[in-house]
Amino acid sequence: MEKVLSRQDSQEQGLTTQVPDSSFLSFSTRLKWFLIRFACSIFFSICGTGLLWFPGGIKLFAAFYTLGSIGALAGTCFIY
Repeated sequence: MEKVLSRQDSQEQGLTTQVPDSSFLSFSTRLKWFLIRFACSIFFSICGTGLLWFPGGIKLFAAFYTLGSIGALAGTCFIY
């Protein structure tokens, strides 16, 4: 409790050592969720491309392809 009140522990550590300590997921768990998220993103992108040839599919293509791209980028957040 004294370390929390005096803030000595956080002042002694640099930012590069504090950030990894705040992560509560193991590397294998983060890697699994990245792969799941990335696979779902590829699925959405392929579905969006498939919907491109349907009548009025341009809007669905845009929505699904955008979700796929954002999902792939968001999935990289699990890596670090």
